[in-house]
Amino acid sequence: MLNHQNTLQTFKENFAAHLSFLKILNEVSNAYKHSFINSEISSIGTEEPYVFALALKKNDLGNQPEFHSVPFAELVVGFDSFFQDSVEELRKCNLPHLSNPTS
Repeated sequence: MLNHQNTLQTFKENFAAHLSFLKILNEVSNAYKHSFINSEISSIGTEEPYVFALALKKNDLGNQPEFHSVPFAELVVGFDSFFQDSVEELRKCNLPHLSNPTS
């Protein structure tokens, strides 16, 4: 049985290419869920749709807010790549419902 440290290391090895995307996605998601300073932010990208978020660590105004500006297409492409690699890793586990992919 794998312990937590081995599981985390395995995840990092298998998904190293996605760690920066997952970090950005987590920070933007947390900013929307937990940061009250984010409620008034509404901006539009000049060339393409963007996701904007203000992150405030622990919702403490003593902390410096961090502004995130991420092209929406980058989130979609990053998530799709992560999802496809995740499915491939699951197929390696020889799970019956993933062994014969359908189109």
